[in-house]
Amino acid sequence: MKIVNKPVKATVIFNPGGKFEPVKFIMDDKVVIVEKILEMKEDNFAGNKRIVFVCEHKEKYRYELKYEIESGIWYLFA
Repeated sequence: MKIVNKPVKATVIFNPGGKFEPVKFIMDDKVVIVEKILEMKEDNFAGNKRIVFVCEHKEKYRYELKYEIESGIWYLFA
């Protein structure tokens, strides 16, 4: 996986009670499955509230999917 900091398209599952979690996203025209979510936390960067999902891929790659609440955009940080 490349080091990136860019918006991505994500597929999300909504659970009862309003909680949600990403299940896959598209990077460079390739679908990446979210295999494991290690942590979920809230972040406030420059006044922008975000929900951060720390994820793991193939048990060795860690990345973060961040959902910016106000804009509704998902960002990949790897």
